[in-house]
Amino acid sequence: MQRFFVEFPLQIDMNITDANLLHQIGRVLRSKPGDTIVLFDGDGYDNVYEIIRIEKAKILLKGVNRYQTIAEPKKALTLYQALPNKYEKIEYILEKGVEIGVSRFIFFKSAYSQKLIITPKKIERFRTIAQEALEQCMGAHMPEILFLDMFDPKYISSEVYLLTTEMHGKTLQELTPSSDITLLVWPEWGWNKDEQSMFLEQTYTPVRIGRRILRTETAGIVIGFALLWGNG
Repeated sequence: MQRFFVEFPLQIDMNITDANLLHQIGRVLRSKPGDTIVLFDGDGYDNVYEIIRIEKAKILLKGVNRYQTIAEPKKALTLYQALPNKYEKIEYILEKGVEIGVSRFIFFKSAYSQKLIITPKKIERFRTIAQEALEQCMGAHMPEILFLDMFDPKYISSEVYLLTTEMHGKTLQELTPSSDITLLVWPEWGWNKDEQSMFLEQTYTPVRIGRRILRTETAGIVIGFALLWGNG
């Protein structure tokens, strides 16, 4: 069944008038009466509806089931990501990050970040990509997505792992997070010396991935998945 994330209250029986949903259900999926769809609004439950009637300006739905989603990780992970050099990499990070269960994305301009212009239109597209990934992966909660002009520690409220290729640090096997996690991910060319000093002053835990150097759009996803799902 096709899943759709919505930002309006769900009822047992209801009519859909949202233009985007009307288009997706009626035109893209070419649904018909008797078909079923799933709507969810971030409360942790999937709601199954039978399509009763499709009209030009609304779709009539009948609720048939409601069940709790079980695909969310037990910990909350914030991906604090230095801006990469291409918009496509931001899209990749969001799509794959949502799929593994990242609950918050914070993009910031670091010393080696490229000067990407993040317009409201771009942010709207990024949110659409995140939503589509959430619908596909059986996730329950739409992640928060922020863009900052510079790194700001006030947005951190959990244990921080600083990914690095240049400093000594713990290996992935040595990490045993007992609470929520923040991953601080380098841009292309890594952190400069001032950033390294600033992060260490914040007592963040340096983490070295191993002998391989991962791309900025890969590192947070690989390490994030291991931390969230490493124990099954």
